[in-house]
Amino acid sequence: MTLSDIARLTELQRRSHWSPAETRAHQEASLRKLVEAAWSRSAFYRAHFGAHGVRESDLRDLSLGDLPLTDKRLLLDHFDDVVTVPGLSRAALERWFDDHRDPDSIFDERLVIVHTSGSTGLPGIFVYDREAWDFIHSVASVRFPRPANSRRARYAFYNVADGHHLGITHARTVARAMGQVLIRSVLEPLEEVVSSLNAFQPDVLVGYSSAVHLLAAEARRGRLRIRPSVVLTSADQLTDDMEREVAAVWPAVISRVYSCAESAFVAGQHAGEPWLTVLDDACWLEVVDDEDNDVAPGQPGRALLTNLYNRTMPIIRYELHDVVTRGDPALSRPFSCITEIGGRDNTPLPILRDDGSVDTLSVLLIQGITPAGLEGAQFISERPGMVRVEYVGEPGLEDALLSEMRHVLEVRRALTTRVTVRHVARLGRSRITGKTPAVVTDPGDLLDAGDDADG
Repeated sequence: MTLSDIARLTELQRRSHWSPAETRAHQEASLRKLVEAAWSRSAFYRAHFGAHGVRESDLRDLSLGDLPLTDKRLLLDHFDDVVTVPGLSRAALERWFDDHRDPDSIFDERLVIVHTSGSTGLPGIFVYDREAWDFIHSVASVRFPRPANSRRARYAFYNVADGHHLGITHARTVARAMGQVLIRSVLEPLEEVVSSLNAFQPDVLVGYSSAVHLLAAEARRGRLRIRPSVVLTSADQLTDDMEREVAAVWPAVISRVYSCAESAFVAGQHAGEPWLTVLDDACWLEVVDDEDNDVAPGQPGRALLTNLYNRTMPIIRYELHDVVTRGDPALSRPFSCITEIGGRDNTPLPILRDDGSVDTLSVLLIQGITPAGLEGAQFISERPGMVRVEYVGEPGLEDALLSEMRHVLEVRRALTTRVTVRHVARLGRSRITGKTPAVVTDPGDLLDAGDDADG
């Protein structure tokens, strides 16, 4: 650890003792620097702000609520003008993703690049400079639970272990820094995962909530024999029942982490606290109503994210499409907090196991099915033993999708499930939410289902 690393960690620890007023002053100062950098370095933000009546002379006096909203579609459509790295293009990155599935592949030593799967109909690409990436990991190391002797701790990650998703990119970052790291994929046979975990004996277990819950079931059956002191879950929802089952087999600190590709970490749960504390010195999380006004503590609202530390790809008043409940700030001073996270599509896909029992695949598991050329896919359950996969993107991906799907089913001993694949012009939208769900358990719920694109 360098002297600059030690200084940064010391400063982050000091911030935990700020007053709420000092935290807000830091956010406002960081916001001013961010919007000024976005105006001067991002052609998109100059045009976007200007189209909403913002002039350069206004920037120092603007409040966050004066700025226009953004979302994934808007930033992706204007990607080349959003990023502040000269010559960096969406087309070049998409080609690189297609050709470099190994998470250790590096596009540019100066950058960290992560993507979302696009299985909900819209992929995302997000770019960090190394300084920003290291900073948010330092914040997480200070604010999130960690074992007593973290320098010698063994970390085990259980998620999708290829490509450049946030989870695997984070795991590789920890591996380079800590050395004692085991990374296993949810697409690997469970018996192999259990065996390697038993041999490794992690102090910290990190994974999707559904994946950690699956491992807890193996521990309850006596096959998995580990005793982690910290369990960190993220991505899909950790329900109260799931948390009780995990706690029953491991006397560990169990913590939920709110993360997203747009800002690697947003909030985290401390031991024994039913709320998640927001990393207010790294990001500004607004919880707003339909008129974009802040909601009161205890009320749910739309989550808008402003990433305060990343200048390479500015994220300003960005619609996360999550519904979160604002917590009482008195609970988490000097930072704000949230108590519930909703709005994410976590519907599992029903499958039929070879022994005749009905099981499910989590949406995060099937999001790992991303052959080159895929723009989006929808997994439609016609009944537990029959799945129809509809996709948009390059034609001719049927065999690749079928092969990857069969691999997942083989791991789960569910090859009895019949899978068909069809190339379509567009993915269907939910009649209830208007969104494009990754998993559909009632085909009658879909609007605008696409015609066969090859017909």
